Amino acid sequence: MKEFIRIDPRSQVPKYSQIVAAIIDDVLRRKLKEGERIPSINDLSEQYDVSRDTVEKAYGLLRKKGVIESKKRRGFFIAKPSLKVRPKVLLMLNKFSDYELKVFNTLVTSLNKDVQVDFFVYHYDVDLFVNHILSCAGRYDYYLIMPHFKDHCLRHQSGNKKIDWVLNKIPREKIGFLDNLIPGWEGHWDAVVQDFKTDISAALKQTIEKLRKYKKIVLVFPDNLPYPYPEEIKTGFRKFCLDFQFDFEVVDVPHPAIEEGTAYVIIEEKDLVRINGLAKKRNIRPGNGIGIISYNDSPLKKMSGISVITTDVRQMGESGASLINSPDFNRATCKNPFHFIERESL
Repeated sequence: MKEFIRIDPRSQVPKYSQIVAAIIDDVLRRKLKEGERIPSINDLSEQYDVSRDTVEKAYGLLRKKGVIESKKRRGFFIAKPSLKVRPKVLLMLNKFSDYELKVFNTLVTSLNKDVQVDFFVYHYDVDLFVNHILSCAGRYDYYLIMPHFKDHCLRHQSGNKKIDWVLNKIPREKIGFLDNLIPGWEGHWDAVVQDFKTDISAALKQTIEKLRKYKKIVLVFPDNLPYPYPEEIKTGFRKFCLDFQFDFEVVDVPHPAIEEGTAYVIIEEKDLVRINGLAKKRNIRPGNGIGIISYNDSPLKKMSGISVITTDVRQMGESGASLINSPDFNRATCKNPFHFIERESL
């Protein structure tokens, strides 16, 4: 049983809750199977140096949940599958925009029917994220996290020491990442992510011949937002322009006087609306006088003929579900597909 029960004496989670969580987790991941015997209350108490009352409380809760059953004079056993607990997943979202909503909907519809999903939006706030993880430690079988944070200057962060500290309180096999990865957490964690630096460069390369008809490419990358974007997007954009010798500029907001012969790469919806409005005032048609490429697709952009560069949102949700549906999933960081979709605006 040593390889199954996990008790952290430094954790703020009560020891009886840690015993309950460890056994439930191993039942869900099929490390403990129906009919398998588990240690007696006395044996577990002695082996892990916890009080007999602690083990009794844990076993009592497990019996109420239908995870274990006792047989007179024989001991405690893993209960029948019909009695097994419903898996619980916590999805930690950085924000709840149209993009996150699509990922959430696809994730939920792709999960096994018996999985319960709760979500929490932490709005890029490190303290809000940390406090919620601490408040629900041990209550979930899996934690799926979109790690996007901001520092005091409203700059994007993928993680820091405080976030590392709180996540290290959760067993690594219970953690998965979506969309982004915390630095230093590569390799042995479930992760389906974008590569913000290489994705934009590879997507623009797909339409390089179309871009050649423009004299200049402008990336509209807004600063000081409540929900900041990864700086790697700017890095990848600059690299593409330098590699292929494009005249380029990175601006915080669109210039009031838009320039004919310029292709605009736009991240924020409000900037897309503004540039379209400015073009209309000057009777400039996107795809002719100027080019427009927007980040992330939507039905409105499709209907309006706006070219987009976008991660495969459906694949992100389905891959996230596979991390949860497959307990024996080979832990690795995999890159989510990223596409360029050409329409009339380029």
